[in-house]
Amino acid sequence: MYVCLQACKEGFKAGCRRIISLDGCFLKGYYTGYLLAAVSIDANGGIYPIAYAVVESENQYSWLWFLEILERDLDIDNSYGWCFMSDRQKGLVEAVAELFPNAEARNCVRLIYAKFKKYHKGKALKDALWRAARATYGREFQDAITELKTLSNDAFEWLKHLNPQQWSKVQFSATTKSDMLLNNLCECFNKIILEARDKPILTMMGLIRTKIMRRIVCRYEATEKINGPLCPNIQKKLNIIIDQATRCWATHAGGLKYQVECGPGNQLVMDMGSHSCSCRKWDLTGIPCIHAVAVMQLHNDRPEPYVHTCYHKSTQLAIYSNFICPVKGVKQWTIVIEMEPILPPELRRPPGRPTNQKKEKGS
Repeated sequence: MYVCLQACKEGFKAGCRRIISLDGCFLKGYYTGYLLAAVSIDANGGIYPIAYAVVESENQYSWLWFLEILERDLDIDNSYGWCFMSDRQKGLVEAVAELFPNAEARNCVRLIYAKFKKYHKGKALKDALWRAARATYGREFQDAITELKTLSNDAFEWLKHLNPQQWSKVQFSATTKSDMLLNNLCECFNKIILEARDKPILTMMGLIRTKIMRRIVCRYEATEKINGPLCPNIQKKLNIIIDQATRCWATHAGGLKYQVECGPGNQLVMDMGSHSCSCRKWDLTGIPCIHAVAVMQLHNDRPEPYVHTCYHKSTQLAIYSNFICPVKGVKQWTIVIEMEPILPPELRRPPGRPTNQKKEKGS
């Protein structure tokens, strides 16, 4: 059972970035099964559910079926410029590679570290791995990898088999304007619908639809109250960057190019014409980095006009201007005599040995 509400589909197309988080969670009801979800991110950095589906089990076939319908709903003719974030679920990696060969495929770094620490423990190794994941330019990444190799050659060999394009910012594309390393979007969505997961299928679907309906209205009303051109979470990030930019010193190099110094040996090149910095943080996120803000302060400019439009209040309003229509309750449904009854799925014994449930004495 696949659901992609018209309001969610149109809202995503109206302003969400082309990054989609994919995940599946098990259902606790009588018929069990899994709930697959596709979640994106809004202009304020909050989650934006796109589509969800109930399937019998989480495998390559079910992910292919889910993503094929999602592909048609979102009009993905060419997967270039799209990004899919996942926890490398069963069959999901293969399904994404088959349907979206030109898309960027990212893996959650938290999951990578969870597997990494089973064989390579220690805070020093953990810090080196996360430094490599957060590195945004080549030298920074190489320094982190060299440090990790010095600490443990086995850990280096383990990590060497992973493609940096899937877990390090150094090779992330700048087209999606997101440097996200974690698959938190789907985890937040699963937490929102937690109380619905143990209900019968139709009841669960009704609860999820109502929660999304209420969420869209609340986000729209909150966005209308925003003062200023940017969404509040983005403005907070920008204010922190403005404070940190005071430690940088910018020098004009002619035209729209500048040289920015931030301490001994830390010298970067800024191109204001292309909104690009050699640290690549502005390129990746669309939010000016401390080096760009230092150049703006040199000319007494405010950084807000330089923030990408995907973070603007107007974009957030466009996303949440699509509302979900209310639905009548069961007692007001029209009965169609010709309609065949909806039958529940066949119950199948799950794989593995059944649990041994011993009865208590005297029961």
